[in-house]
Amino acid sequence: MKSLAFFSLFLLFSVQKANAQCLSGNCYNGIGTYLYPSGAKFSGHFSEGKINGYGRLVFSDGRIYEGEWKNHYRSGKGVMHFPKGDTYKGNFKKSKFYGFGTMEYANGDVYQGSWKQDFPNGKGQMTYHNGDVYDGQFRAGRLHGQGTMQYANGEKYVGQWKANKKEGKGTFYMTNGEVIVGFWGQDEYVGEQPQVVIESDNASQGTNNVENTSMLRNCNTGFCGSGRGKYKYTDGSMYVGEFSGGIPRGEGICYYANGDKYVGDWGIAGPNGNGVYYFHNGRVANGIWSDGRLVQTQEEITPIDIPDGSNIDYDPAVKLWAIVIGVSQYDYLQKLKYTDDDAYRFYGFLKSPEGGSIPAEQVRVLVDEDATRKNILAAMNEIFGKADDNDIVMMYYSGHGIAGSFLPVDYNGFQNKLKHEEVMAILNASRAKHKICFADACYSGTLLAMKSAPTLIEDLAVKKRFYAAFDKSKGGTAILLSSQGDEVSLEDQGLRQGVYTHFLIRGLKGEADADADKIIEVDELYQYLEKNVHDYTAGIQTPVIKGQYDKMMPVGVLR
Repeated sequence: MKSLAFFSLFLLFSVQKANAQCLSGNCYNGIGTYLYPSGAKFSGHFSEGKINGYGRLVFSDGRIYEGEWKNHYRSGKGVMHFPKGDTYKGNFKKSKFYGFGTMEYANGDVYQGSWKQDFPNGKGQMTYHNGDVYDGQFRAGRLHGQGTMQYANGEKYVGQWKANKKEGKGTFYMTNGEVIVGFWGQDEYVGEQPQVVIESDNASQGTNNVENTSMLRNCNTGFCGSGRGKYKYTDGSMYVGEFSGGIPRGEGICYYANGDKYVGDWGIAGPNGNGVYYFHNGRVANGIWSDGRLVQTQEEITPIDIPDGSNIDYDPAVKLWAIVIGVSQYDYLQKLKYTDDDAYRFYGFLKSPEGGSIPAEQVRVLVDEDATRKNILAAMNEIFGKADDNDIVMMYYSGHGIAGSFLPVDYNGFQNKLKHEEVMAILNASRAKHKICFADACYSGTLLAMKSAPTLIEDLAVKKRFYAAFDKSKGGTAILLSSQGDEVSLEDQGLRQGVYTHFLIRGLKGEADADADKIIEVDELYQYLEKNVHDYTAGIQTPVIKGQYDKMMPVGVLR
């Protein structure tokens, strides 16, 4: 019986060295041309066996770098051409865009300015292909700080930015001559002044702080046809904001007598439109309201840290870096049966020879109370941030999920979602060539018992074949989800596991090897999962795949 050697990717350095060769010249001290095992070819200066000086490297994925080098790193001035047509010209530091440089994007955008760890950072100018021009501060590739946006239609904004959006104090110049001065939030004008809290309300307001309303019209004692005013309801709650036709209507704040607070659009029957409700117990509801009822939730996106390249563990050998997550003991959601056990079984599989015998320092296991949003993001940054260009990063998640998000153990119904795009952002920031995430949300299954350890000769043969498959692949990032956004993930009492995980394991054991080449490619695995899970559940559940990846990226190898 064939057994899977899943991610057995650790090619011995001696094998790499045997496949590398100096094609011409002096590749130790002098000028030469050197072919690497991955297929990359360097032509230029060497010093004591290391690339030093000026040279040109053609990567196996199609990138081309020409410029200065120091101890194998791109360091100094150089030019990097990307296969899709992007071109960077400027300074490098330890193979990263660092200092002053210009990126000409394939879509016609051009950035010129300061860089740090491959991202625009500091003072710079972005000229967009539609004619808009931004001149100002950047942070981690996004508009952040003081800056000016000159729009192609003649409008202009001068002020503060945060995460690509107008945020803070600013001035907007319109083409009709009108000038809007004030404060902005999430790209929207919020008023001439920021919300200032300067005094506390009486005891009936609980712990709420209320803005100074002494200068506002009292709409309990006089008619407020329009404009701003204040109104106190019979239960002690107070509304401060816009009025229309003599009643509270428009943008405003309601300070409830029990200590709750609502900020947003207000109607006759209460919250009506976009708004945020702050409960006195700390819970927050952000979304769209209709006559006092929340009809569509919206969660504020919290900026996340991404690997900055400072912790990369450079090594010529291929390494696997993994994070294993299992959540069953939720406080606000239905508890799950198998997810925590499955996480430990999956970890045991990775520790086995078939799973790559992954060292303890290259894997993190987060189960139940440890699997908070904060801990998961921190582990992803730490572990995936160590991967270099040869490596593979993998994430296994088993727990509840909703459309577009995984749900960590501290998800409370509103806060602490782990969005798919956040996972993708960290995966894409990792230097690893191959990235994959297996997610069985809501349920996960049982991994099969491990086989006995292979012999050394078999192990080396598998590693050579798998390494060759990785060289042929362009890599990328793939997230394989157990169901579509409007579907649930099912467990089967007969299988005593999630349907998705059941077929995931069967596919990796060999059933997904459609072309019988003893290598399971990610597209083969997805096609297998889509058909079998869909058929088994009679169309109730259909797996999906997301990301940008090479369909030939290997995910497993058979003996």
